[in-house]
Amino acid sequence: MIIHSYFRCLAALATGWGIMLSADAAITVKCTPDHADHLYRSSEPVRLTFAADDDGRPLPRHPICYTLRQEDGLTAGGEIITGPDGTAVLTTALQQPGFLILATTAPDGQRTSLTGIGCEPEKIAIDAHRPADFDQFWEKQLRLLEEVPLQELAAIPVEVEPGYRPQVEAFDVKVSAYGERPVSGYLSMPKDARPGSLPAFVWFHGAGVHSSTINADIAAQGLLAFNVNAHGIENGRDKAYYQELDSGELQNYFLSGRTDRERYYFRNMFLRVVRALEYLKSRPEWDGKNLIVFGGSQGGAQALVAAALDQDVNYCFAQVPWMCNFRGAETGCHIPEWPGFLPPPDDPDYAAACRTLPYYDMINFAGRIGCHTEITVGFVDEVCCPSGVYAMFNALRSREKTIFPVPSEGHGDSIIYVKGVEQMLAVLKKLQETEPAP
Repeated sequence: MIIHSYFRCLAALATGWGIMLSADAAITVKCTPDHADHLYRSSEPVRLTFAADDDGRPLPRHPICYTLRQEDGLTAGGEIITGPDGTAVLTTALQQPGFLILATTAPDGQRTSLTGIGCEPEKIAIDAHRPADFDQFWEKQLRLLEEVPLQELAAIPVEVEPGYRPQVEAFDVKVSAYGERPVSGYLSMPKDARPGSLPAFVWFHGAGVHSSTINADIAAQGLLAFNVNAHGIENGRDKAYYQELDSGELQNYFLSGRTDRERYYFRNMFLRVVRALEYLKSRPEWDGKNLIVFGGSQGGAQALVAAALDQDVNYCFAQVPWMCNFRGAETGCHIPEWPGFLPPPDDPDYAAACRTLPYYDMINFAGRIGCHTEITVGFVDEVCCPSGVYAMFNALRSREKTIFPVPSEGHGDSIIYVKGVEQMLAVLKKLQETEPAP
């Protein structure tokens, strides 16, 4: 991606994300592009309107500092002075597919306004270094899982929120799986559900170490809902239990074993994903037709893996999915995803990690996904970078696929997750409306 040389010459004026404007905390600054969807074609002018106001009142002749960050890490910036109406305009252009993050600064020097600009994301190159034996590798892993008999190890009744108790029951479930840990999670369903009556729904968890949650609200809508713990650990324990795991056994789990494709941490996690689906399909309540997977970030990656490895999945919703295009940063396709899966080239583990990570890249799983798939993406997401997410989306085999962009939101912003849940529930409602009457 190329920014006009005007911006490059101003790079020295900005440090980090911006410069302090004033001591008045009431002053806010923002920038708005002239395309409402924040999307442009290559070389198309991008007209940016900067504005400053003091508690809602426009500030004329006021300096606004900004930075522009390219995905290859190059940062440029400068200062612009507002006109009589409190606004100022700059024009730039993006020269190749990708994204640019624009930041304006608050009086205290903190970021107050982030805006993402995209250029032809549907053309973002797909370069995930797909191994020739990618499919064979995962077929081998599935055979290892098959060697472990499917068995419900525990199903302990747990209480749901009072408002749902008359209609929903829930269980703390453990299921046999490959590796040291079982599948664990909370299973919720309508009380007295008839055999063959419920669509199955699986909610996968984002990064971190914590308990599953009970999806009584989902179950109350007539679903067999399984909220799966990413690590197969105990649910419902006190905070200290999860903190101890997070700082001990599971510290930096996402880097554990990355030099060996057979020992990488996510191998067993992804096999638990498949076993969770097998468990739901074994339940007498399942309708035998509808298997829905859902999750955000790491949970989004697990949802994509579920759709790739189990052809019974007929709807996948992955919010800001993690683990997309691990090696894209090498060619400047996007900034490295948190937490930097690939070590630096001078690291002794670099070559081995380069061989391992493509087997766990969502772009390579995407080519196996043929079901109805929907994705959310944040244009200022610096954890699951938009170029990586779009590269994965472009690789999806699905004929029915949709991506929902949120231009001014980052990874932890709730609007992305609210949008995901709303859309998922809308699809479920449509699904149930098309079901024949019992």
